[in-house]
Amino acid sequence: MSHTIVKTALKKGSRSTIMHVYLESDGSEELDNYELIDQAGDPDFPELNDFDPVMSPKEKMKILRVWYASSWFDVELKFDALEKTTPWILNRDGPGYYDFTYFGGLHDFSSPERFGKLLISTAGFTEPGARATLVLELKT
Repeated sequence: MSHTIVKTALKKGSRSTIMHVYLESDGSEELDNYELIDQAGDPDFPELNDFDPVMSPKEKMKILRVWYASSWFDVELKFDALEKTTPWILNRDGPGYYDFTYFGGLHDFSSPERFGKLLISTAGFTEPGARATLVLELKT
């Protein structure tokens, strides 16, 4: 058995995307730097590929808003970098809404060679039945 991870594009605009993510544990292991989205393209999730066809390769992803609910585990949002940067942690056993638009979003400060990937890691995801839903508004 493996974890259930379902990603769905709710809205795809020319400069932003809203995605829904459902996570359910099979009790086997934590997620460690699991690639949630790759700005350069994701063969398993083509709806979110190419945020903007005229986007400069130098433009980096930002997290504008997050809605979530989780049970029994924390979710750590990260950007891919030589040293993974952690812009936000979604705490266990609770719902939440975070709006980062007031200051332009949580920015990917990765080096030019490594930017464009949003990763997640978990703590407590080894409990069978641990699950969460995330809604992320991303912008480039």
